[in-house]
Amino acid sequence: MRAGILRVVLPVVAGMTAVIGGQGVAHADTSWCERVDYGSGVFEHCEVEQVTAAGNAQAHLWYSVSATTVTPYYANGVFYNTSGYSINTWLQRRSGTSGSWANLFGPYLMASGVAGKGTNYYYDGPGYQMRSCFQFTWSGAALHCTSPF
Repeated sequence: MRAGILRVVLPVVAGMTAVIGGQGVAHADTSWCERVDYGSGVFEHCEVEQVTAAGNAQAHLWYSVSATTVTPYYANGVFYNTSGYSINTWLQRRSGTSGSWANLFGPYLMASGVAGKGTNYYYDGPGYQMRSCFQFTWSGAALHCTSPF
């Protein structure tokens, strides 16, 4: 009798978990920053990534410290999406370190399978901060942003 109950209860619980989860399995996002020297210039690079069962979504922020190809104090965002879901992407800037964020780029709807989408370069000199963000399009999805720079 006990084994019969388990055979009925376990599939129901597993089914409930799949329904409650709604959009599949997503893990906590990861974020990091690094300084990169390409020889033609030095850049600060920040990234945030969200892994899904099908792949991942990423937002990158590239900030020109000194470069021969990009004027210093300019930054741009680059986005990748192989998550299996659509995402909205933004590049945002604020004045100071605690002001409200203003969109410089986006929201831009990006389908899964896009190898990369870059923004123009925007001024990010003294007195400003920028960040690159994405958000899955389902209801209640978290906003994933790079560390501001």
